[in-house]
Amino acid sequence: MKKNALFSVLIPLLMATTSTHVMALSCSSDAKKNRVDANNYIFQLLDYIDTPTKGIEKEVRTTSSKEKANEISSVAEQTINYDRDGLIQKSDYDLYSNKNVLLYSERLNKTNSGWKNIIEDYEDKRSSIIKFVVDQQGRIVQSQQEKSAADFIFIQTDAYLYDSNNCLINKQGEWQLKGLDEKGKFTGIDDYGASRYTFQYSEQANNPVATTAPTQGTDKKNSNQKSNDVAQARQLAKILYDFSNNTHAENLFVYQYDKNNHLVSIQSLYTTKAGTTPYLTKFINFNDKNDWLSAVKQRLSKDETRQTETKRVISYY
Repeated sequence: MKKNALFSVLIPLLMATTSTHVMALSCSSDAKKNRVDANNYIFQLLDYIDTPTKGIEKEVRTTSSKEKANEISSVAEQTINYDRDGLIQKSDYDLYSNKNVLLYSERLNKTNSGWKNIIEDYEDKRSSIIKFVVDQQGRIVQSQQEKSAADFIFIQTDAYLYDSNNCLINKQGEWQLKGLDEKGKFTGIDDYGASRYTFQYSEQANNPVATTAPTQGTDKKNSNQKSNDVAQARQLAKILYDFSNNTHAENLFVYQYDKNNHLVSIQSLYTTKAGTTPYLTKFINFNDKNDWLSAVKQRLSKDETRQTETKRVISYY
């Protein structure tokens, strides 16, 4: 594999480990909840809109994506199982083209040391295995990803740091990219690097913006409880990305709530030296437990408008 070809695959690989769609990572007074939120975030499941899941036993999500022509380009099916605290125990994800061709899959399962996610990218003919290791408190403290293709192997090891209340504050990673020849042997053309993510939280959830009317038929007890949870939590406000090649990026998050503290939209602004890309997620409707049932996520830029719509079917304990 030539040096310039090796570099050409490096950017998308690093971007794949840089989430621009973090949704509900928070830092509250509840250490157990913070651990659950952090673990669910660290899994980085594709298309997963990360919102509170305590009390949910199982859900099935169907996500359809549209491009500029406003025609469905792909459909994904995801089944997720949780424990009683809302921590993901298992996830099966399959992405299909509009011609019903399987393009991509993820299989996340528990192991003796934590979790393992097996990823198959059938379109690009690449496969990955990500192993997540937990400490005695059940927090994910390390993950290792190995991605392989016909002409390279990419390995990344990440360490996760928390404060005394289990709030995720840093992610530190090291990666290496090793070129392969047509016989699958190492070419000696390698690249190495490191990254550091810093997570910052704010009190913005205490200042809801009235944007929609509350859902009809909402259970008042559940509504008040979720409002209190929102009021006590500090929402993720910013992620700072620092890479070993002296490049930097940041992701800002703005949340909007209705007058009953129902989360109705999240906007994120991902900024690099090349410019800023905005993302917007709107939660369309809710059930009587105030869990969203459908959401629309958009990537908005001058050159591209991409929209995904996700619908949920939820079962509770």
